[in-house]
Formats: sequence, C-alpha cells, structure tokens
Amino acid sequence: MERRSDLLIQELRDLLGTDEVYFQPSWGTGSDDGNGESYMITGINYPCFILERTTAYQPAANDRNYVFRPGYQVTYINPDEPDPIDMIEKVMAQFGHCKYQRHFVKDNLHHDVFLIYY
Repeated sequence: MERRSDLLIQELRDLLGTDEVYFQPSWGTGSDDGNGESYMITGINYPCFILERTTAYQPAANDRNYVFRPGYQVTYINPDEPDPIDMIEKVMAQFGHCKYQRHFVKDNLHHDVFLIYY
C-alpha cells in the first residue's frame, strides 16, 4: 500500500507538471540579506511545492476519534509569479480538504502556503 504522502506528492507533481515536489527537505543557511540571516533549501529548483507533515484532522465524539486524516503544510514557491491566483485556484480545486493560509515573499521568492488534509 502506498503512503498517503506519496499519493499527495504525485497529485502535486501532476498539478505542477514537473517533479519539483519535495517532502520535508533539509534546510541550509543562505546569504545574509542585511536584515538578518536568510534561510533557503539547498538543491531546489523553482517553481516547486514543499511538503511538511504538520497536524491532523480528527473529529471525536463519545470519547473516540472517528476519522484521522494527516495534515500537510504545502508551500508553493515561485521566483516570479505571473498569475499567483492561477496556482492557488488549481490547488484549491484539486483538494477537497484544503485551506489557503497566506502569501509572503522571502529571498525574492513568492510563497503561497496551504494546509491540506489528505
């Protein structure tokens, strides 16, 4: 049986159209941008998705859990996003249990963060 994370990775690869999907990659220290230390993931090609297992959806009643669905923080990273809403809409349409959390720019890379229960 395939792991849930492997299935999620494959769906994200299909959505992105490349293999640039990374599960809990190693973080390295980047160059200082004058505002403090800058952190980046080494050996990554952009655009890409970064997955990290984070929380879980587990509703309970009568002193027992009825469902357990692992949660993944999925970050879409792109150096120059011509239409950021396009990828946000694609991700939201692909995954039924998905929440868009935020957008930020770090090291001139645009980050869109999702929480997907899969």
